[in-house]
Amino acid sequence: MILKNLFQKKYCKDCEYKRATFYLLDENDKDKEQLKKFDKLIKFLENISTYNEHILYFNKNANKNELLFITIEEEYDFAGRLKYLTFTGYTYGNIYGCDRLKQEMYVEVYQDINNRHLQYFYIIDFLCEPNKGYGSVIMSSFIKYAKSFGIQYISGFLSPVDTSDEEHKQRLIHFYTKFGFEIDEKNNIKLLLNK
Repeated sequence: MILKNLFQKKYCKDCEYKRATFYLLDENDKDKEQLKKFDKLIKFLENISTYNEHILYFNKNANKNELLFITIEEEYDFAGRLKYLTFTGYTYGNIYGCDRLKQEMYVEVYQDINNRHLQYFYIIDFLCEPNKGYGSVIMSSFIKYAKSFGIQYISGFLSPVDTSDEEHKQRLIHFYTKFGFEIDEKNNIKLLLNK
């Protein structure tokens, strides 16, 4: 596709130019690799739209160790009310076919049934590689998304699995408190959004 756009005017007028350009691409492995990556990126974006995901965040300056895309998938109940959200972080490895952990946050949506207002979001699970910055980008995107609905708060809890290791528990407490969450003695977390 990119080659077609690039050489559209030259196809009929100058076949020699076209042949010479493809020859140069064949000679230059770096250019071929760039085109392969571009093709994989286009396929990745097509798959996102197939699965009803929407891009919330895109890091144009990402390198192999940074998050590239944050997407959201919205699920609705039989009455057309928003029920579940899945936030997914994709790194270069996910896009270009390497086996790397996808970063995902699962959220349940609570609404006032009578007047159909969203009341709050509840974090069900958050799977993320620690100490890479992925979780922070997902959480920032999630909070910004939640604020756009005018909801009262975000809540959740630290599971017994998360709190069984004291070092891991302290890392999670640090993570949530840096975003303004309060954590009670029963490991419930809550972030008020209408302060």
